[in-house]
Amino acid sequence: MDAERELREAVNGMLDSLDAVVKTYGGLDPYLLVDLISEQIEFSHDRIEAVIREEASKRAIPLLPARPQTQH
Repeated sequence: MDAERELREAVNGMLDSLDAVVKTYGGLDPYLLVDLISEQIEFSHDRIEAVIREEASKRAIPLLPARPQTQH
C-alpha cells in the first residue's frame, strides 16, 4: 500500500469514528486529529492537516480554521 493511500485511509477511519462528535458538537479540531494520526503514520503535520481538510470538506464536516503562519 502506498503511503498517501495509507494516510487517506487513516484520516477517513478517524473521521468515521468521530461521526457522533461531529453530530454533537458541529465540527472537529483538525489539530487534535493531526496529533493522533501523526502517532500512527510518519508524515509532516502540514500534509496530514491538508488531507484532513480535503477529506472533511468532501463530507461537509466543519473544521476549525487553519492556524495563521507566524513569521520569524
